[in-house]
Amino acid sequence: MYAGQAKRGSDYDECKRVVIIAIIDYELELTKDVEKMETKWKLRETKNPHLVLTDEIEICIIELPKVRREYEKNKNNEKAQWMMFLDNPNTKEVEDIVKNNEEIKDAVVEVHKMTEDEKMRKLAELREKAIMDEKAIEKAGFRKGKEKGIEQGIEQGIKKGIVQGLEQGLKQGEEKKTKQIINKLKEKGFSKEEIMKMLDLSENELK
Repeated sequence: MYAGQAKRGSDYDECKRVVIIAIIDYELELTKDVEKMETKWKLRETKNPHLVLTDEIEICIIELPKVRREYEKNKNNEKAQWMMFLDNPNTKEVEDIVKNNEEIKDAVVEVHKMTEDEKMRKLAELREKAIMDEKAIEKAGFRKGKEKGIEQGIEQGIKKGIVQGLEQGLKQGEEKKTKQIINKLKEKGFSKEEIMKMLDLSENELK
């Protein structure tokens, strides 16, 4: 990136400083004894590490597990607040952060605007799949109900057994389908309130 700025015949003095920021969701083995969430790396002389070759190239590594610990210790740390937002803008912690940080509040609004179309597309896909799943489950429930009904029909009468078996099969299938849809919505980043609204569930039903 740094060298790519220089054109043929030009001087490297014309190149702008390059900083790479790597945000990682794990802790580096190399920095396991470093408690701070951010480490900065430059080109140094091997035997004289106090000698820095250039300030024009720098790598900054931010470890999210350490960010979370830093935020718990100091909730006013603005860099930790931004990292919490970048990690997941839909968490309870970020909800608390935006109450006092207008810049992050604006960023959350922009993210929601950007993802709204994507969410609606995913929701449409999930609804379409739910309809297909429901039909498949109905068939499976009917088969299961029919099989159980036939077994019970030997003792209680074929008609009554099929009805009871079908109802039980459909109920089990409906619960399984609902759980699958909830899990998929959670994976797509939908909040608890959004899922309750979309599936018309109470909080207890969702739990």
